[in-house]
Amino acid sequence: MTLCQLNGGVDSLWAEPYGHNDKGLAYDYISTSDVSGEVWEETASSSDEATIFEEAIMSDPEVISRMSLNSEVVRCELLEPAVAMVKLLSEGPFAAAEVALRGPLARQATIPAWTRSIDILVFPGKETTGDILVLRLSNLCKLKLCHIERLPRFDSARFTLISWPGLPNPQNLQLTVEITCVDREDQFRRLLAAEDSVHDLAASASGRMSQSLGAAPEATFNAYLLLVQAFAAQVLPEGAMTRAQAICLALYALRRPLPGQHSLERRGQDLFHDFLHFCVDFFGEDCCEKRLCDLLAIDVNGSAWRRLAADSGCELYMYTPPEGDAAVASNIGRTIQTEAVAQGAQELLCAGYDLGAGQIRQTDFRC
Repeated sequence: MTLCQLNGGVDSLWAEPYGHNDKGLAYDYISTSDVSGEVWEETASSSDEATIFEEAIMSDPEVISRMSLNSEVVRCELLEPAVAMVKLLSEGPFAAAEVALRGPLARQATIPAWTRSIDILVFPGKETTGDILVLRLSNLCKLKLCHIERLPRFDSARFTLISWPGLPNPQNLQLTVEITCVDREDQFRRLLAAEDSVHDLAASASGRMSQSLGAAPEATFNAYLLLVQAFAAQVLPEGAMTRAQAICLALYALRRPLPGQHSLERRGQDLFHDFLHFCVDFFGEDCCEKRLCDLLAIDVNGSAWRRLAADSGCELYMYTPPEGDAAVASNIGRTIQTEAVAQGAQELLCAGYDLGAGQIRQTDFRC
């Protein structure tokens, strides 16, 4: 597709309704551990024709096995320490008002194999501060504070801690603990609501796959999301796209399958291949040096409309937002590095990849 071929430009684009939830979800920040209609015309583009997938297609259980931690490792190395940290932050003389575990670990979902990360959200309350809580936890759990990011606009701060060198670690991988301290209770509630929304949207997408494919698609869906998260974490430059942003884009891509791609035989790698084509088409330049992401905002339900905020790299929403400042605040795609995403997807499609133990690796580095 080329934008110059669309008569009338963005005004001629249409968005097909997909059962919108009109509830606006306005929140200002999404964790790095997480967590913008039919506008493509069928002319020459990277994704307009079904492309033969050149990589060896593994079964979905094999992809999950390679790309995720086994349940015993999750329990011993992540879940038990996370529960202990939440308890330490919630009790004692400097106890936080509220503490919540975040990310896939909170729901005991599939954990990517390339990370040992615990993500905790804290509302300190009036009796203590985030700095005091983090200092106390680092001393009690033998963690080293390595980074602090202050976010005064959002009345919050993010602390990154790592395990001390030399601590027992069966696979010699560093444990990272991210603690986000939010000084406003309403902001704390919104962030928790955002976590729930990502989970609910993923569950809804899995349900739609079950209806369309017939057989239970849980393994296919899990394999797909693991590959998308690996793309964001391992292929793209650091900070180009967070886990939550990658998942939301992946859910959107499921609502816009490539022509001729409805098949009972499609697996997680096939869906990932489609996702890479979507990233090239949406974030990359066409022959007129224009990009869809500069013209359109999208939401996870599969709809698109004229952009509302021109000062962000991308407009990506969980739901169709209200107009005005609330829409800008609820844009979870504003920090996506669009050029890096398009380039990374194009290189992976060009070079091919293989799956190692928890790694997605480009196989031809000439591209």
